Amino acid sequence: MGIRKGRIDVGYYADFMCVDLNSMRRVNEERLHSKNPWTPFNGFDAVFPETVIMRGQTVLDRYEAIEEPPLGEFVRDLK
Repeated sequence: MGIRKGRIDVGYYADFMCVDLNSMRRVNEERLHSKNPWTPFNGFDAVFPETVIMRGQTVLDRYEAIEEPPLGEFVRDLK
């Protein structure tokens, strides 16, 4: 499709997340960023993203949201 994704390089869209696979955290439904008020995984251990980069913007840092994520774009407009 010719979309500049799938690589970390100049001119590509910087969409990725960083996780520490050795850092397990307990799922707490009160801290989840979801419209649904509950999860069947409440109390389970899981790996969460430590940092999330969307279109070159850091939107999550040290497990905390720091900015609203950029809105989506039509795939055909990403060329």
